[in-house]
Amino acid sequence: PGLEKYHGQKINLTEAITREAISAVEKSVQQDTPFYLYMAHYAVHAPFEPNRKFLPNYQKESWKKHQKTYASMLEGMDHSLGQLLDTLDHLKIADNTIVIFMSDNGSPGNNPQNLPLRGSKISGYEGGTRVPLIVHWPNVTPKNQRTDSPVIIEDIYPTFLEFAGIEITEKSDGWSFTDILKKPTTDRSQRPLFWHYPNLYHLPPYSSVRLGHHKLIHWHLNGKLELFDLKYDIGEKTNLASQQVQKVKELASLLGDHLRETKAFRLTKKDSASPVPYPDEL
Repeated sequence: PGLEKYHGQKINLTEAITREAISAVEKSVQQDTPFYLYMAHYAVHAPFEPNRKFLPNYQKESWKKHQKTYASMLEGMDHSLGQLLDTLDHLKIADNTIVIFMSDNGSPGNNPQNLPLRGSKISGYEGGTRVPLIVHWPNVTPKNQRTDSPVIIEDIYPTFLEFAGIEITEKSDGWSFTDILKKPTTDRSQRPLFWHYPNLYHLPPYSSVRLGHHKLIHWHLNGKLELFDLKYDIGEKTNLASQQVQKVKELASLLGDHLRETKAFRLTKKDSASPVPYPDEL
């Protein structure tokens, strides 16, 4: 919808929406108005369809068909991002435009894992939730710097409002991370991050909390609690729950309070018609 002029053409969706994005930016610059561009590529998501322009680059590889398809989609998205950044340079607004690149979840199960992270998309492990986040704020963000201060996708909204100089008047689940962008060593170790997935899709439902470098996962179906120290075990290979009982109690209480406060949806057991216990009730 909205892309009817491309219907019937031999053009991939990535290229079509890139053209539209560039056109929107050019129009804003011509009108001398600020713009906010949210560019969400359908690639590299399912359905996996080869990018005609880049698929020939992989035909000689001894890969499976899906691997070649996925590689062409990745290159197509990468090319699109390059075109968008080139547009900022061409319009001479690169020095006055904040650019953020991120993903919303980890690699899907039919693709290689983001090693050394454990698990894939939807999983409660880091392979499902830890994603890249790259921010360029001209004349503010230090070059070639990275930070270990954790943020979560809910933080994008209040951060953008602060970028625009707009006061946040309503309650937000997120925290602006402009302070981290200005100072990558900013300490956010005492700010908890929560995930809640009470869904019987194709991976087990869970709730989890991260505080500092510790992370607790509550698996709903069997009531199991897992504790990991991400500072030393980013691959989540060693469950420390039996060794650090007090830390488990602390994080289970934190997670349970959050689920109650937000009235989070809970699964119901068929045999008893009772909801799955909160993690601090186990």
